[in-house]
This record gives sequence, structure tokens and C-alpha cells, in this order.
Amino acid sequence: MDRYPIVDAHEDLAFNGLLYARDYRRSAYAIREDEHRAGAADRRGRCMLGVPELLQANVAMVFATLYTLPQSRAEKGEPGYRTQAEAREAALRQFGLYEQWLAEDPRLGWVRCRDELTALREDQAEGAERIGVVLLIENADCLVSPDEVEEWYARGVRIIGPAWHRNAYTGSSGEPAPLTAAGEQLITAIEQAGIGLDISHMSDEAMRRTFERYAGPICSSHANPRAMVDQPRQLPGWALAEIGQRDGVAGIMPVNWALDSSWKQGDGKDAVSLRRVVEAVQTTAKLAGGYRYVGLGTDFDGGFGAESCPRELETIADLPRLAPLLVEAGIEPETIAGVMGGNWMRWLHTVLP
Repeated sequence: MDRYPIVDAHEDLAFNGLLYARDYRRSAYAIREDEHRAGAADRRGRCMLGVPELLQANVAMVFATLYTLPQSRAEKGEPGYRTQAEAREAALRQFGLYEQWLAEDPRLGWVRCRDELTALREDQAEGAERIGVVLLIENADCLVSPDEVEEWYARGVRIIGPAWHRNAYTGSSGEPAPLTAAGEQLITAIEQAGIGLDISHMSDEAMRRTFERYAGPICSSHANPRAMVDQPRQLPGWALAEIGQRDGVAGIMPVNWALDSSWKQGDGKDAVSLRRVVEAVQTTAKLAGGYRYVGLGTDFDGGFGAESCPRELETIADLPRLAPLLVEAGIEPETIAGVMGGNWMRWLHTVLP
């Protein structure tokens, strides 16, 4: 099996680290064992992530989120924010956890500029076990005002996804609404700061307005084509076409509910094959205008676990199993390398200073 360098464009590491005490520097199986003993194994599903598994999969880089949860969406035992000031404090705590992990673990390193990206790739080429970390804000409520974009840029944030739910700035796929007046200002501030914009979770109306206002680098870190699973959370063909026209990347989620509209939790993971991910890659490429605009954004551990992923995936260490299926589909090795990680690397060069 060819070991393509992988870029995973969406992982909620610090959120789970703080709320569920998941230290992702450890093995996913060690985390599972701890949660099983504590009787908390079902709270976020079977853990799929850990630095050992990331290295086993040849993951070169992850986009690690600063994700804040509103109280109105929190489940029992989950502390959510009630005000934007509280969201800001939650994001700062997550940022502090990332700083701690990266300071203590030489296997992890910030990617905030092109020089750091180049140094990371050189170290990896020489056999060093290192994983790059790019900061992505998911849900812009942690920005009390658009004026704080520059402050978060100084901390290392290089991508902002305005939506998760309907918030102070935008409607979401689950709660349709346009950009607010503050959202219009936020989009301008993101562009002026040189930050990439992630359209995942945005409502169709907000996406259309964003495309009109924003001329910087666009991506979708984690959303599959609506042509496969017809629900608002997935991307319509016109949005994928826009990503392609702007030389962006759309990250495919290898998650059952996003791959098969008929799948239900009770069906089990075996009901969906990794070949559905191949179909998602092919469909996205067709709608976006080529494989150059397709990548991966797993969102593993994003409120679910291994029980909600295709049967071939037990942890992220199994993600390389996708590559041979792409070969079977007649996709060339150079193109596969792009889908697995190279396309995100290219896109980052347009974002990083």
C-alpha cells in the first residue's frame, strides 16, 4: 500500500480534550480503555484519534479547531456558552491546551507560515515523526466583534468557519438565515487579515453572499456533496463549482450519515463501505471541476466515533485504506496523492504568510 502523506482538514481536538479529558497525544485505544473503565465510553463514541494512529496513517498535518458550543445546543453534562464573551473564554482555554500539547510533545508542531510548512515537510521527508497543526476557528461567536480577527491571527489562526449554528454573524445549514450586518463586517475582516474562509455549516443564503463579498481563499473543511446526500448540511453543486473556480478545496467526511442518506445509527458501521467515500470524491471532483479541488476532512470524534464510520475504519490509522480503492476506480497515483493531502498543501500556500 502506498503511503501518501495525509492532511486531515477538521479535528475537534481541544474541545474533546477539555470536555472529555481526551489527551490525543496518547493512543486512541488507550483513551477508549480509560473511558470504558470510567463508564463514559458512549459519550462521544469510540475514540478514533491519537498521535500514534495519526503517525501510523502518515498524517502530515491536521486542521485543529477552536470549536465553541452554545448552551442551547449542549447535551447533558456539556457546558455551553451563553454569551459571546463566554465563547471567547472557551476558545482561549482550547488555545491554551494546544499550546501545552505542542510545547510538551515534539511530534506536534505549529504551521502558521510557509517557512514552518516547509520545515515540517523537510523533517518528515527525513523520517521525523512530526504532525503539523493548523488552527481553524469553527463558529465565529468566539469573536466578540470582527475587530478581534487580527488578535486571533496573531495567535496563529489561519482559517475561520463563521458558522456551526445560527450565530451573531451568519445563518447555518440547520438554521437558515443570511449574513448579519456584523457578519458582513466579519467577512471583510477575514479577507483583510489574509485568513482562509471555511464555508462548512453556512446556510445557502449566507454562502452566496460570502462569495459576493470575499475574494480570498475559500474552502470547505468538512462537507460532502449534496448530490449524494440531499440535506442542507452538505454542499450544493453551485458551491462546489465556486470552490473549484477559486482553486479551493472541499474536504470529504468519511462518516456514514454524510455518505448514505438511508443510514441510521442502528444500522451499524458495517452497513456502509469505504467505497462510498470514493463515490463522494468522484462526485465532488465532477461538480468542482477536477480532483485538484478535493481533499479529506474527517471530523472524526466530532460528536461520534468509530461506530458511525465505514466498516473499514476503526481508527484514523485505517484511513490509508482509501487509496487502493481510488486506484481501483481508475484514478492516477499523482491525483490520489492530491486527494489524500497534496491539494490541501497547495491551498495552504495561498493562505499562509
